[in-house]
Amino acid sequence: MLQRRPTAPAGIVEYGTAEDRVDIPSARGPVGTAGRSAGILQILWRRKWIMVCCAIVAVGAGIVYLSQATKIYSAGTQIYIQQQGSQIWKDQSGGLNFMNYLQTQCDVIRSTTVVQEALKYREMNQAKSLEASENPTAVIKLATLATVGQKSDIITITAESPYPEDAAIFANAVRDAYIDYEQKMHRSTAAEIVTALEKEKQTEDADWKTLTRQMVEFKRLNGEITFEGDRGNIVLQRLEGLSSVYTQAQIEAMNMQVQADLADGSAGNPAKLQMLMQTSGMRGLEGGTALRSEVGQMEIRLNDLKSSYGPGYPQVASLERQVERLRAEAADADKQAADAYLAALHQQASAAAKKRDEMKHEFDIQKTAAMELNAKAADYAQLSMALTRNEKVLDFLDTRIKEFQITRDNDEPNSISTLETAKTPDKDMPARPLRAQVLAIALAIGLMAGLGAALLLDWMDHRIRSAAEVESLLGLPILGAVPHMLGKRSPIERGQEIHLYPKSEVAESYRTIRTGIRFGITDASSKTLLVTSPSPGDGKTTVASNLAIAIAQTGKRVLLVDADCRRPMVQRIYSLKEDIGLSSVLTGESELAASIQHSSTDNLDILPCGPLPPNPAEMLNSEAFTSLLRELSTQYDQVVVDSPPVAPVTDARILAAACDATVLVIRAEKTSRRVAEHARDALASVGAVLLGVVVNDAPRSRSEASSYGHYSYSYGYGYGSKGTNGRSKEIKAISVSTPASVG
Repeated sequence: MLQRRPTAPAGIVEYGTAEDRVDIPSARGPVGTAGRSAGILQILWRRKWIMVCCAIVAVGAGIVYLSQATKIYSAGTQIYIQQQGSQIWKDQSGGLNFMNYLQTQCDVIRSTTVVQEALKYREMNQAKSLEASENPTAVIKLATLATVGQKSDIITITAESPYPEDAAIFANAVRDAYIDYEQKMHRSTAAEIVTALEKEKQTEDADWKTLTRQMVEFKRLNGEITFEGDRGNIVLQRLEGLSSVYTQAQIEAMNMQVQADLADGSAGNPAKLQMLMQTSGMRGLEGGTALRSEVGQMEIRLNDLKSSYGPGYPQVASLERQVERLRAEAADADKQAADAYLAALHQQASAAAKKRDEMKHEFDIQKTAAMELNAKAADYAQLSMALTRNEKVLDFLDTRIKEFQITRDNDEPNSISTLETAKTPDKDMPARPLRAQVLAIALAIGLMAGLGAALLLDWMDHRIRSAAEVESLLGLPILGAVPHMLGKRSPIERGQEIHLYPKSEVAESYRTIRTGIRFGITDASSKTLLVTSPSPGDGKTTVASNLAIAIAQTGKRVLLVDADCRRPMVQRIYSLKEDIGLSSVLTGESELAASIQHSSTDNLDILPCGPLPPNPAEMLNSEAFTSLLRELSTQYDQVVVDSPPVAPVTDARILAAACDATVLVIRAEKTSRRVAEHARDALASVGAVLLGVVVNDAPRSRSEASSYGHYSYSYGYGYGSKGTNGRSKEIKAISVSTPASVG
């Protein structure tokens, strides 16, 4: 006999003989382990229609978005700035300073000054985007972007608009306005310098006339007095040297003051201030150049994100805030650099003026000494040196005025060439949204949503979905899987499938289960086999009936006992009398021999339930029922007992404790993990010997059938006989099935 321990702790399932018993731990807890599912790919295949539906909905939403979204068109023009310049741009070393010049020009192109000049062009009157706009300057600034090539000096001016014609108009107008502004600004700067020098020259001309008159008057009053013989006088030589140094200091102070005045007047114009700084030989406004370069790169990324996801995308708003912040930082850096330049310029002007004053002081001291030596000679020397100094200043001013006049009339700091003119884009080819990109993103979002939904539904689905899950969850071997019966079947056909359709795949699966049970029960004295299930509707009666027929077909004398005294089904399957049976035998109302009825299958007898008793649990838990099972075990080779389900009532546990072995039937895609675990633990708590699990109504589709271990055109074998070494072999089962849909 198979041995059982009534005191077996909950959670331990025992099956096998006494000397061969194996303790299997219960797989309790939330299902998130290896037995939770057969794998991600299997889950996705099982839920493939959810993913397909999500993808279709997402692509449909993308199509709707494309049909409703405003199409933005883009047009671009390219200019090339040739790096060349004249004396006005040369520093003290004679070289040209163009560091970060192109990035500065990109900022100038998008400046309010240039945009306002572009609005004056006649083509702008045709722009539809500006018809209802209260601030056209802001519209064009937002629509226009200027970028420098990564490895070239080419500047690309791009404009975007919902109207294709406007995009080309904006780009070309801003380009032309920038070229005009650049030329005008350069010539205006040169003209301002010339004007300042001419004003200084007028002052020096007046001084020269005054000195000339004084010199003529002095000679007229003093006759033929000359001072050539006094050249050896040390005082006069020093006076002459100081006069030359004082004259040079005066020229330098004047030059620095002119630059400082021009710089003060250009403090609000960074581009003009840049030119003046280059003219003076100092470094340009480079404080914010690195930041402006970073702004240019971020603006390129911003346009890409807007083209891909639209202006409402969270990263677009974040990037716009970063661009504004960097622009503010660049402006602050430029202001700091400009302030530092102005401060340095004023400091240099102050130093030059101080040097001039010092030289004048020394010159006055020496002049006083000379005058004391010879008052008239000193007067003459003073007039002569003042006139000479004045003439040198005039010569210097004449030379600089001529240079700047040539620059103003004939020269440009940089030659700007248009390489490509913006053309009206095709209406069928908007810059954004891009059809292929939007549909690809929509498809990706749909697939990700479908993946998440599939995994979520599988996580919420507590049904047992595979053989691996059964073994991992319950710790029991699978004796076999019964495929779904095709078509509508009556209870008689389902219960006698193996007898009525012996060559069907379902019949073959029961033979596989029979083989597994045969080799699983190694003790010849173990004759009572209980068939139960966790919950109603799992198909335990169908399995018990077909299993009894399958065993009887091997030549053994088999008795099928219907111990389900609450909802008996065996008598309906075999069309038996319902007035006698198990209940009438146990109550003494009928004899056992008279209550056992024969079936149409050879070697198979049936003991139906009989009249429904008022107290089934007490009747099955009586000594009379135990004695009846012992008596039946002596009369038949195998007694198969059909039991009520485990979950609703306690009858199954009473019967499992009385029978030699128990088979648990679960229904594929229906039985939940929690109910199956509860049934296993309930049976184990009464010491039931669980041989294994039969999966009923397994799917016939190839992918789902494989998860329960049965495939098309393959035969199933189950074995568990004891080998010569005394070990018990594990029960394995593979049944036969043709892929089909689950009913």
